[in-house]
Amino acid sequence: MLSLRLGQLAITAGCTTAEIKKFMREGVLPAPNLKGTKLESFDQRHLNRLELILVCREVDLSFPQIRALMSTGDDALLSDAAEVDLARRIQTKIERLENLRRWLRTKANSRQSGS
Repeated sequence: MLSLRLGQLAITAGCTTAEIKKFMREGVLPAPNLKGTKLESFDQRHLNRLELILVCREVDLSFPQIRALMSTGDDALLSDAAEVDLARRIQTKIERLENLRRWLRTKANSRQSGS
């Protein structure tokens, strides 16, 4: 069973501990499990939720929007409308990133051919 401390969770998910704390304050990431008297640990459920939160933030969803997406519970599927909206936002982000990659390649190629 996965059991991570705050720093380990941040490294595993590819974010900062400050982001994780903010997500908990905003109510989109559950508090850690308590082990012993003061040791906190995060499990697979936290990691899965955190990865989804990071994707949602990457496509510019607000905390209220993320809370609404996740209001159905940890294991429930997103509503059809929420899935469609999230998929659309992700597709738009992918297209923007692909446009940026093409632009950067064009710039790099023009520099190489110019030298």
